[in-house]
Amino acid sequence: ICKKIYGVKYLGKTHLTLIFKLMKIILPILIIISISICIFNFFQIDWDNPLIGKSSVALIGVLASASSFLLLVILLISKKIAQKLKK
Repeated sequence: ICKKIYGVKYLGKTHLTLIFKLMKIILPILIIISISICIFNFFQIDWDNPLIGKSSVALIGVLASASSFLLLVILLISKKIAQKLKK
């Protein structure tokens, strides 16, 4: 059914376990990257004029990296809950 509707070949159980193992490695790396980008952009903000010039770009970068951090943490927590419910 999936192949007919979405045009996607079904991945076997071994492929899915490999993807989940890779996610366990990649998620913490992405969380660390988003935190480091947030910290870097935080120090680039000129607090006298935070909405002018490069400072506004840094402010947008802080908000974007903070939101990506939040989404990654939500994904990590949901995966842990799914594993506990599976057991």
